[in-house]
Amino acid sequence: MAAGIVFDNKILAVIFGFFLFIWFTSKIFNNFYYVIILLIVIRPIIDLWTDYRLGGILGIQMATTVFVIFSLLYKLCSPRENFNFLSVFKNDSILILLFIYFLINIISFLVNPMVNPRDSISLLFKIISFICFYIWGLLEFNNFRNLNLLFLGLVISIIILDAIALYQIANGIYLPRAGVLSVYSAFKHPNMYANYIVFTSIACIHLIMLKKFRLPLYFILGLNCYLLLNTHSRMALVVASLLILTFLLQNKQYKILFFFFLSIIATLYYFPQVSEFWMIRFESFLKLNGFSDAMASSEFTASRNIIFAKLIDLFLEHPLIGIGPETFYPHYFPYARPHNELLRNLAEVGLLGTIPLLILWGTMFKLTITQYFKNKNDYALTVFYITLTVLLISLTSNIGTKPEIQWPLLLMIGSIRGLILKDHEIL
Repeated sequence: MAAGIVFDNKILAVIFGFFLFIWFTSKIFNNFYYVIILLIVIRPIIDLWTDYRLGGILGIQMATTVFVIFSLLYKLCSPRENFNFLSVFKNDSILILLFIYFLINIISFLVNPMVNPRDSISLLFKIISFICFYIWGLLEFNNFRNLNLLFLGLVISIIILDAIALYQIANGIYLPRAGVLSVYSAFKHPNMYANYIVFTSIACIHLIMLKKFRLPLYFILGLNCYLLLNTHSRMALVVASLLILTFLLQNKQYKILFFFFLSIIATLYYFPQVSEFWMIRFESFLKLNGFSDAMASSEFTASRNIIFAKLIDLFLEHPLIGIGPETFYPHYFPYARPHNELLRNLAEVGLLGTIPLLILWGTMFKLTITQYFKNKNDYALTVFYITLTVLLISLTSNIGTKPEIQWPLLLMIGSIRGLILKDHEIL
């Protein structure tokens, strides 16, 4: 067993119980799409109270990741399953690009002697699970009923997170010195919680547009606006405001648009401590006039520019294959994580890994836009805005390695591809 990897009997017992529960659930429903939605709901909730690895490399989070992989293998190997994976694979550019990206990560891991095996292996398992969720989208979510259940699952997950956040606000236990709201583990950085709020708010809006659960969803959307402002994440606020504005104007949803901005204005008016902190945040940002002033300011020394500069230096030193997946922090830079997915990939997997990733993003955008204009598929437009949200937010956060975001995103992308294959009677 590799050094530093420890298995705890209690953890293994919990993991075994988790697998047994999921297997029992799949047998009850006689399919997997309820289980997949359940995993999407509980994954961010699990992250509230435990780290990614409990006792070593294998924890409850990793158990969910491993289950996704083995459940798909079980599905594909089932004698009742007539899905011809190879015929679909060779004609699916997104699936091919995902596999190429995964292989480059493996090569980078193998050729770099200074990688952190535990973190790198965790990321490799995550990437495999991302591929699996794309395939699950092809197989199980190629109809609008299941897609609506997926959006409903995202709403349920944010309700639970919001309830915990409100509890923290009520009890003053949410980093009061920093003045920002976050929850635990994967969401301990306020930006990650803010990102998830934006992500799930679009899911809320989609269901409102379908005229489903409108009153409760309006309440959740307003609550999300209030909590988003409490996270004090500038990028998430800008992305949410611009994308939701464009999305709702394009769909002529003026009532939702009015309610969204009314919720923001009401929060700033009735909670002066929130508005005062936002003034400080933007004022300190606008005061940085020029590089020399920035270098002399404490705001800069604590900002991400230093991190970005280090990432660029590492890329220039290792341009082809990078320094290895999940190696930047803490091996090369022990103070902070990359906070930029493009620069992280350039530094960790080089051009060989970053180029297929960029092509993958372009292919996903092309798929969603083509389906919207070709078939007037409103769902495809929603997925386009969700994909754009994730891309923009990834410029200032580590969102590309988070199953909480990548699982539902790739499930949605796979579902659009599945709808196409179903129309052509391939599935």
